[in-house]
Amino acid sequence: MGKFFGAVAAGVLLSTWYIQFQRFESWGDTFFLSKTNIIFISSYGALVIAAFLNRRRPELHKRLIFLATLYMLGPIVDRVGGNTGISPYVTNPVIWNGMFLSFFVYDWKVRKGIHPITYLGYLWFWAVWAIAIFS
Repeated sequence: MGKFFGAVAAGVLLSTWYIQFQRFESWGDTFFLSKTNIIFISSYGALVIAAFLNRRRPELHKRLIFLATLYMLGPIVDRVGGNTGISPYVTNPVIWNGMFLSFFVYDWKVRKGIHPITYLGYLWFWAVWAIAIFS
C-alpha cells in the first residue's frame, strides 16, 4: 500500500505545482494565497517523504501524514471564503486555527502534552503566511 499511496501523493504534489505555476510570472506578482499554496504543497511533499522514511515508527509516521494532509488542504480552504462571500483573509485564519486547535486538543487528551510536530507544524503555518505577506 505504501507505494500506491506514495504515487498518489506524488500525483497530488505535481498536479498542484502544475496548476500553481501555470499562473506564475514572478514571486512578487503572485497572489498571496498562491504563494502560501506553493509553499504548503512543497511542505506536503517533504512531510510525505519524511513519513515514508519513518514508516517503522507508527506514531511519528501518523503525525507526519496528518500534518501533510492539513497542508495540502490550502487550495480547498481558500475557496471557502470566495464561495461564502466572506474574504479568504478572514475565513482562512479561522479555519486553519480551528484545524490546528483540534490537533492540539487531540494531543492534550491523548498524550497529556503537545507533540513537537504539532507545535512546529503550527509555527511553520504562520511562518509561511509571514513569508507570503512580506515577500
